[in-house]
Amino acid sequence: MSDFRVLLASGAEHLRQRFEELGYQVYSSDTNFDGTHFFPNSDLYVRIAQVRELENQRVAVIQSCTGSSPAAKEFYSTSDRVQELMLLLDILKHPVEVKKLGHKEYETKPLSPPSSIDVVLTHQPFSLQDKAFRTGEAVSSRSVMRSIARLCDRLWFVEPLADVDVPWVEELADKGKYEVIRITQELIGHAAAIFGFDDYVLTAPDEGAQRRFNVPGFSKRRSDSFTIDMHGELDVAGKNVIVLDDLTKTGTTLIRAASSARHTNPRPRGEAT
Repeated sequence: MSDFRVLLASGAEHLRQRFEELGYQVYSSDTNFDGTHFFPNSDLYVRIAQVRELENQRVAVIQSCTGSSPAAKEFYSTSDRVQELMLLLDILKHPVEVKKLGHKEYETKPLSPPSSIDVVLTHQPFSLQDKAFRTGEAVSSRSVMRSIARLCDRLWFVEPLADVDVPWVEELADKGKYEVIRITQELIGHAAAIFGFDDYVLTAPDEGAQRRFNVPGFSKRRSDSFTIDMHGELDVAGKNVIVLDDLTKTGTTLIRAASSARHTNPRPRGEAT
Protein backbone atom coordinates (compact mmCIF):
# COMPACT_ATOMS: atom_id res chain seq x y z
CA MET A 1 0.00 0.00 0.00
CA SER A 2 3.01 2.32 -0.23
CA ASP A 3 1.45 4.05 -3.25
CA PHE A 4 -1.43 5.28 -1.07
CA ARG A 5 -1.68 8.78 0.35
CA VAL A 6 -2.73 8.44 4.00
CA LEU A 7 -5.38 10.75 5.48
CA LEU A 8 -5.61 10.49 9.27
CA ALA A 9 -8.87 11.50 10.92
CA SER A 10 -8.87 12.66 14.54
CA GLY A 11 -9.02 9.15 15.99
CA ALA A 12 -5.85 8.11 14.15
CA GLU A 13 -3.62 11.20 14.30
CA HIS A 14 -1.33 9.44 16.81
CA LEU A 15 -0.23 7.17 13.93
CA ARG A 16 1.31 10.01 11.89
CA GLN A 17 4.93 9.48 12.95
CA ARG A 18 4.83 5.75 12.21
CA PHE A 19 3.33 6.21 8.75
CA GLU A 20 5.88 8.89 7.92
CA GLU A 21 8.68 6.59 9.07
CA LEU A 22 7.35 4.00 6.63
CA GLY A 23 7.56 6.53 3.79
CA TYR A 24 3.90 7.49 3.38
CA GLN A 25 2.70 11.00 2.60
CA VAL A 26 0.38 11.82 5.49
CA TYR A 27 -2.47 14.33 5.69
CA SER A 28 -4.99 15.28 8.37
CA SER A 29 -7.90 17.63 8.96
CA ASP A 30 -6.85 21.24 9.48
CA THR A 31 -8.09 23.58 12.21
CA ASN A 32 -10.28 26.67 11.95
CA PHE A 33 -9.16 30.22 12.77
CA ASP A 34 -9.57 29.44 16.48
CA GLY A 35 -7.03 26.65 16.14
CA THR A 36 -9.62 23.97 16.90
CA HIS A 37 -11.70 21.36 15.07
CA PHE A 38 -14.98 22.66 16.53
CA PHE A 39 -17.02 25.83 16.15
CA PRO A 40 -18.15 27.57 19.37
CA ASN A 41 -21.57 25.84 19.10
CA SER A 42 -19.81 22.42 18.99
CA ASP A 43 -20.31 21.89 15.24
CA LEU A 44 -17.38 20.09 13.63
CA TYR A 45 -14.94 21.97 11.42
CA VAL A 46 -13.38 19.74 8.75
CA ARG A 47 -10.92 20.79 6.06
CA ILE A 48 -8.24 19.11 3.94
CA ALA A 49 -6.13 22.15 3.05
CA GLN A 50 -3.86 20.14 0.72
CA VAL A 51 -6.71 18.40 -1.09
CA ARG A 52 -5.18 19.35 -4.47
CA GLU A 53 -2.33 16.94 -3.74
CA LEU A 54 -4.84 14.10 -3.56
CA GLU A 55 -6.21 14.56 -7.09
CA ASN A 56 -6.13 11.24 -9.00
CA GLN A 57 -4.28 9.54 -6.12
CA ARG A 58 -5.10 6.39 -4.17
CA VAL A 59 -6.15 7.56 -0.70
CA ALA A 60 -6.53 5.57 2.52
CA VAL A 61 -8.57 7.33 5.22
CA ILE A 62 -7.99 6.00 8.75
CA GLN A 63 -10.32 6.62 11.68
CA SER A 64 -11.16 5.14 15.08
CA CYS A 65 -14.91 5.50 15.50
CA THR A 66 -15.11 5.63 19.26
CA GLY A 67 -15.04 8.44 21.80
CA SER A 68 -11.77 10.12 22.69
CA SER A 69 -10.05 9.60 26.02
CA PRO A 70 -10.43 12.07 28.92
CA ALA A 71 -6.81 13.11 28.34
CA ALA A 72 -7.45 14.24 24.76
CA LYS A 73 -7.01 17.92 23.92
CA GLU A 74 -10.40 17.98 22.18
CA PHE A 75 -13.26 15.65 23.06
CA TYR A 76 -14.88 13.66 20.25
CA SER A 77 -17.89 11.42 20.78
CA THR A 78 -18.45 8.38 18.58
CA SER A 79 -20.98 10.44 16.62
CA ASP A 80 -18.37 13.18 16.13
CA ARG A 81 -15.88 10.65 14.77
CA VAL A 82 -18.45 9.26 12.35
CA GLN A 83 -19.51 12.69 11.15
CA GLU A 84 -15.90 13.79 10.73
CA LEU A 85 -15.16 10.69 8.64
CA MET A 86 -18.18 11.23 6.42
CA LEU A 87 -17.29 14.90 5.90
CA LEU A 88 -13.72 13.97 4.98
CA LEU A 89 -15.05 11.46 2.47
CA ASP A 90 -17.44 14.05 1.06
CA ILE A 91 -14.54 16.47 0.59
CA LEU A 92 -12.62 13.78 -1.29
CA LYS A 93 -15.60 12.83 -3.46
CA HIS A 94 -16.40 16.46 -4.34
CA PRO A 95 -13.19 18.51 -3.91
CA VAL A 96 -13.21 22.19 -4.82
CA GLU A 97 -10.64 24.97 -4.96
CA VAL A 98 -11.87 28.19 -3.35
CA LYS A 99 -10.67 31.70 -4.14
CA LYS A 100 -11.82 34.67 -2.07
CA LEU A 101 -12.82 37.60 -4.30
CA GLY A 102 -14.10 40.02 -1.68
CA HIS A 103 -16.14 40.30 1.48
CA LYS A 104 -18.30 37.15 1.57
CA GLU A 105 -17.64 36.65 -2.13
CA TYR A 106 -15.94 33.44 -3.31
CA GLU A 107 -15.15 31.63 -6.53
CA THR A 108 -15.04 27.82 -6.57
CA LYS A 109 -13.52 25.45 -9.12
CA PRO A 110 -14.04 21.67 -9.08
CA LEU A 111 -10.96 19.51 -8.61
CA SER A 112 -10.46 15.90 -9.62
CA PRO A 113 -11.25 13.37 -6.88
CA PRO A 114 -8.82 10.64 -5.84
CA SER A 115 -8.63 7.62 -8.14
CA SER A 116 -9.75 5.41 -5.24
CA ILE A 117 -10.73 5.84 -1.59
CA ASP A 118 -10.23 3.12 1.01
CA VAL A 119 -11.40 3.56 4.61
CA VAL A 120 -9.67 1.77 7.49
CA LEU A 121 -11.53 1.68 10.81
CA THR A 122 -9.53 0.63 13.85
CA HIS A 123 -12.78 0.65 15.86
CA GLN A 124 -16.14 -0.14 14.32
CA PRO A 125 -18.72 2.56 15.16
CA PHE A 126 -21.67 1.69 17.40
CA SER A 127 -20.48 -1.90 17.80
CA LEU A 128 -22.82 -2.40 20.76
CA GLN A 129 -25.79 -1.98 18.39
CA ASP A 130 -24.91 -4.27 15.48
CA LYS A 131 -28.38 -5.81 15.78
CA ALA A 132 -31.71 -5.02 17.46
CA PHE A 133 -31.86 -6.50 20.96
CA ARG A 134 -35.27 -5.05 21.87
CA THR A 135 -38.37 -4.13 19.87
CA GLY A 136 -37.99 -0.77 18.15
CA GLU A 137 -34.22 -0.39 18.64
CA ALA A 138 -32.06 1.25 16.01
CA VAL A 139 -29.38 -0.94 14.42
CA SER A 140 -26.95 1.96 14.65
CA SER A 141 -23.86 0.17 13.35
CA ARG A 142 -25.66 -1.08 10.23
CA SER A 143 -27.06 2.37 9.42
CA VAL A 144 -23.70 4.11 9.80
CA MET A 145 -21.69 1.47 7.96
CA ARG A 146 -24.01 1.53 4.96
CA SER A 147 -23.69 5.33 4.81
CA ILE A 148 -19.88 5.21 4.99
CA ALA A 149 -19.73 2.44 2.37
CA ARG A 150 -21.56 4.65 -0.13
CA LEU A 151 -18.79 7.25 0.14
CA CYS A 152 -15.78 5.01 -0.46
CA ASP A 153 -14.56 2.18 -2.65
CA ARG A 154 -13.69 -0.25 0.12
CA LEU A 155 -13.92 -0.56 3.91
CA TRP A 156 -11.31 -2.25 6.09
CA PHE A 157 -11.97 -3.15 9.74
CA VAL A 158 -9.47 -4.09 12.42
CA GLU A 159 -11.03 -7.04 14.29
CA PRO A 160 -14.65 -5.79 13.98
CA LEU A 161 -17.25 -7.00 16.45
CA ALA A 162 -19.84 -7.41 13.68
CA ASP A 163 -18.26 -10.09 11.52
CA VAL A 164 -19.37 -11.63 8.22
CA ASP A 165 -21.89 -13.93 9.93
CA VAL A 166 -24.13 -10.88 10.50
CA PRO A 167 -26.55 -10.47 7.53
CA TRP A 168 -25.94 -6.79 6.84
CA VAL A 169 -22.18 -7.33 7.05
CA GLU A 170 -22.45 -10.20 4.58
CA GLU A 171 -24.35 -7.85 2.28
CA LEU A 172 -21.49 -5.33 2.35
CA ALA A 173 -18.89 -8.09 1.93
CA ASP A 174 -20.68 -9.42 -1.16
CA LYS A 175 -20.33 -5.95 -2.67
CA GLY A 176 -16.58 -5.95 -1.95
CA LYS A 177 -17.02 -3.26 0.69
CA TYR A 178 -16.08 -5.16 3.85
CA GLU A 179 -12.54 -6.40 4.47
CA VAL A 180 -11.26 -7.62 7.85
CA ILE A 181 -7.75 -7.16 9.28
CA ARG A 182 -6.94 -9.83 11.89
CA ILE A 183 -4.42 -8.90 14.59
CA THR A 184 -5.50 -10.89 17.66
CA GLN A 185 -2.74 -13.50 17.45
CA GLU A 186 -0.09 -10.78 17.14
CA LEU A 187 -1.54 -8.97 20.17
CA ILE A 188 -1.55 -12.17 22.23
CA GLY A 189 2.08 -12.80 21.34
CA HIS A 190 2.96 -9.21 22.22
CA ALA A 191 1.22 -9.47 25.61
CA ALA A 192 2.94 -12.77 26.37
CA ALA A 193 6.34 -11.27 25.54
CA ILE A 194 5.76 -8.19 27.72
CA PHE A 195 4.70 -10.30 30.71
CA GLY A 196 7.39 -12.92 30.13
CA PHE A 197 4.91 -15.76 29.59
CA ASP A 198 6.36 -18.83 27.88
CA ASP A 199 3.20 -20.83 28.59
CA TYR A 200 -0.22 -19.38 29.28
CA VAL A 201 -3.96 -20.04 29.23
CA LEU A 202 -6.27 -17.94 27.05
CA THR A 203 -9.70 -17.19 28.44
CA ALA A 204 -12.62 -14.89 27.61
CA PRO A 205 -14.99 -13.07 30.00
CA ASP A 206 -18.28 -13.79 28.21
CA GLU A 207 -19.98 -16.03 25.68
CA GLY A 208 -19.55 -13.66 22.74
CA ALA A 209 -15.79 -13.45 23.11
CA GLN A 210 -15.62 -17.21 23.70
CA ARG A 211 -17.34 -17.90 20.37
CA ARG A 212 -15.22 -15.32 18.59
CA PHE A 213 -11.85 -16.56 19.85
CA ASN A 214 -12.79 -20.23 20.48
CA VAL A 215 -11.46 -20.21 24.05
CA PRO A 216 -13.05 -21.16 27.41
CA GLY A 217 -14.29 -18.58 29.88
CA PHE A 218 -17.03 -17.33 32.14
CA SER A 219 -20.76 -16.63 31.80
CA LYS A 220 -21.90 -13.01 32.15
CA ARG A 221 -25.21 -11.35 32.94
CA ARG A 222 -25.47 -7.55 32.78
CA SER A 223 -28.10 -5.52 34.68
CA ASP A 224 -26.85 -2.11 33.50
CA SER A 225 -23.79 -0.57 31.85
CA PHE A 226 -21.75 -0.77 35.04
CA THR A 227 -23.14 -3.81 36.87
CA ILE A 228 -22.54 -7.43 35.82
CA ASP A 229 -22.74 -10.87 37.40
CA MET A 230 -20.13 -13.41 36.33
CA HIS A 231 -20.39 -17.16 36.83
CA GLY A 232 -18.30 -20.24 36.13
CA GLU A 233 -14.92 -21.65 37.08
CA LEU A 234 -11.68 -22.28 35.23
CA ASP A 235 -8.84 -24.61 36.13
CA VAL A 236 -5.95 -22.13 36.00
CA ALA A 237 -4.08 -23.17 39.14
CA GLY A 238 -0.43 -22.16 38.89
CA LYS A 239 -0.86 -20.93 35.31
CA ASN A 240 -0.34 -17.64 33.53
CA VAL A 241 -3.63 -16.22 32.26
CA ILE A 242 -4.34 -13.89 29.35
CA VAL A 243 -7.91 -12.59 29.26
CA LEU A 244 -9.32 -11.70 25.82
CA ASP A 245 -12.39 -9.59 25.17
CA ASP A 246 -13.80 -8.54 21.81
CA LEU A 247 -15.24 -5.21 22.97
CA THR A 248 -14.80 -3.02 26.03
CA LYS A 249 -17.10 -0.20 27.09
CA THR A 250 -16.30 0.58 30.73
CA GLY A 251 -13.75 -2.17 31.44
CA THR A 252 -16.04 -3.71 34.06
CA THR A 253 -16.18 -7.08 32.30
CA LEU A 254 -12.40 -7.42 32.12
CA ILE A 255 -11.99 -6.42 35.76
CA ARG A 256 -14.59 -8.95 36.89
CA ALA A 257 -13.04 -11.67 34.73
CA ALA A 258 -9.65 -11.02 36.31
CA SER A 259 -11.23 -11.13 39.77
CA SER A 260 -12.98 -14.42 38.97
CA ALA A 261 -9.73 -15.95 37.74
CA ARG A 262 -8.00 -14.95 40.97
CA HIS A 263 -10.86 -16.40 43.02
CA THR A 264 -10.67 -19.67 41.09
CA ASN A 265 -6.90 -19.78 41.61
CA PRO A 266 -5.67 -17.85 44.68
CA ARG A 267 -2.02 -18.14 43.64
CA PRO A 268 -1.70 -17.60 39.89
CA ARG A 269 1.82 -17.02 38.54
CA GLY A 270 0.73 -14.14 36.40
CA GLU A 271 -2.06 -12.48 34.50
CA ALA A 272 -2.41 -10.23 31.47
CA THR A 273 -5.57 -8.41 30.46
